[in-house]
Amino acid sequence: MQFRNARTHIRLWRDRKSELRPGPSASGAIWNHIGSLCPDQEVPENLDNLPDRIDFIARLCGAWDFGVMPYPDVLNEILKKEWCEAVAETNLLTSCAYHLLRELHRLEPAPYFGPKFPHILDDPCLSMV
Repeated sequence: MQFRNARTHIRLWRDRKSELRPGPSASGAIWNHIGSLCPDQEVPENLDNLPDRIDFIARLCGAWDFGVMPYPDVLNEILKKEWCEAVAETNLLTSCAYHLLRELHRLEPAPYFGPKFPHILDDPCLSMV
């Protein structure tokens, strides 16, 4: 298993997933999120093409890795089947958030090249999670 604590997050996400239903403002939430993730460029008019989606996923995972959680509506949008190709093509092998998105899309595991946390991996209580 690449990083054990992600399994816990996935299980908690799947337990809560039924509570997170996209509302009428789901597309509005993703556009608000794009604005906060793209301060260096104009917000794209849509995310219908693969390069724009890959760029958005890279920015989203980068922010997520640093503790900026995406809105539930944004996650619901990204977990749709039409985003699967973009998630697979992004290849952020050092991002915990990216590997979590891969698992949520049921993609093959990719090698994880991010930081190892020996104080967490050696924790005897980790096996109880």
